[in-house]
Amino acid sequence: MRGRGADSRCLPSSIHLSSRPRPRQLRRCSEIPSCYWRKPRSMEWDATRDHSSTTATQSSEILEGRLLGLFRSPRPAASMTRATHHCERDRTNSRGGLLLTHWRGEHGLPMATAMPCALMLVLWWLFTIVFDSVDWVWNYRFAAISSFMLISLLLCAAVWGLVGVGRTAKRADDRGEGLVRVHGAVALVMACALGTAGQFGVSTKVWLSSLKAIAFDEEPRAEIFIYPKSARLVVRGAFTLGTTKRVKALLEASPATRIVELDSPGGVAVEGLALAKLLEARGVDTLVMRSCSSACVSAFAAGERRYLGPSGRLGLHATGAAFRNSGKDVDSEHARLLQRRGVAQWLIDAERATPTGDILVPGPATLLGSGLVTDLWRDSI
Repeated sequence: MRGRGADSRCLPSSIHLSSRPRPRQLRRCSEIPSCYWRKPRSMEWDATRDHSSTTATQSSEILEGRLLGLFRSPRPAASMTRATHHCERDRTNSRGGLLLTHWRGEHGLPMATAMPCALMLVLWWLFTIVFDSVDWVWNYRFAAISSFMLISLLLCAAVWGLVGVGRTAKRADDRGEGLVRVHGAVALVMACALGTAGQFGVSTKVWLSSLKAIAFDEEPRAEIFIYPKSARLVVRGAFTLGTTKRVKALLEASPATRIVELDSPGGVAVEGLALAKLLEARGVDTLVMRSCSSACVSAFAAGERRYLGPSGRLGLHATGAAFRNSGKDVDSEHARLLQRRGVAQWLIDAERATPTGDILVPGPATLLGSGLVTDLWRDSI
């Protein structure tokens, strides 16, 4: 028990709440200011006083205080709400940082609403910057690890914000604040959570597993090698992130390479464009003996001379992907590459009109007439 002077600013000196907290309240007794349950003066022990001489009047005062305690409402009176809320806020601010106090629901509604919303919006803004502005071709590990961490933090922030504002709303409702204010705060935090972390939805696990595989090179990698008795480099397999870096390293190690043979079903569109820039800058020829589709066509079109084998075929379709690197979408950049390499506009339009789920496979005569293929491969070449 506390004396008369403890937490004197919480309640007027004439108001005393006498009963102990109910069993349900005992679990949270540390959160309630001591002034809530201080005994009346008539029930406090005074060592200097001779209790054997208690008068009938004093006995009636004690009995009256006990009876009042039996019927006391667990909720403080409306006239005391402002003072007791100020006392509770001062006491809870000293028991942990902002993260813990919000999780326990010890802030006011404005703070409990603004803090998680601001945190989620900042994390979402950082994620969009990393995902759209970092060069995934050359810095894919950094981009994948950063995106993985930001998505994880965003999901944690959403759970933390919803739990904290829910507990704060319950306390505000117990204090008698308006339903519109309480439910509005919960709805605002929920809208921020759905607008940021909710963008990943049920595919969150797929996002995180894909980013983890990219960061640690766990994806299936294309087979890249050089024929020992010829100046021909072979790229066989899907274009995953890191393919262009490996091709560049092998070309620098074998400067005599003149032909790059491509055998790929496609892959990451930006990898195809990056490989096209690399091959175009080195002035090498490209060759397709089997199949080259989707992103592989970008790399094939960059060859100085573009050869098609007897069994070779090219598969064309629109990517439909927008990657805000340099503010340009993939389809437009691919179309400019084909125009720069002298490919007919009618084939470019036909490719862009083919949906992503379909594929356009022109014949050798069409490919030669459009300029996408410059020569048919002969073994004597």
